[in-house]
Formats: sequence, C-alpha cells, structure tokens
Amino acid sequence: MKTSLIGFAGAARSGKDTAASFLVERGWQRKAFADPVRNMLYALNPDLRAPGGSSAWPILPSAWTPTAGRR
Repeated sequence: MKTSLIGFAGAARSGKDTAASFLVERGWQRKAFADPVRNMLYALNPDLRAPGGSSAWPILPSAWTPTAGRR
C-alpha cells in the first residue's frame, strides 16, 4: 500500500491548521513533527508533564521576554 504525505509550512496564522483540519475531515490522519520529539523529552524527564501526565506545563509569553522579572 502506498503512503502519501502532505506537509504544510508557512507563517503564523497563514491557515496551516485550517488546511490540516480540512484533510482530517476527509479521512486523513494528522501527525506533527514535534510528537516524537515531545515523547522522547517526556521519557527522559517526566517532570515536564503536568499533574495527571496529560500535557506539558504552560509557558507564559512573559517568560521569554528579555525584561521578564525586572521592574
């Protein structure tokens, strides 16, 4: 059986998720490049998981700014 692969690339808010959802509605299976990377990181450090083990801890945008924690 031949397997087809479609990849979407583009700027933020350019419609990648919308296009993927369209294909999922028509029987395609959605995969993300980051899924195996995320699983590997969780296997190496389970503390990255939130309580209950379902998802990673949220990262607040302010934590990435150069002035975070300064007043």
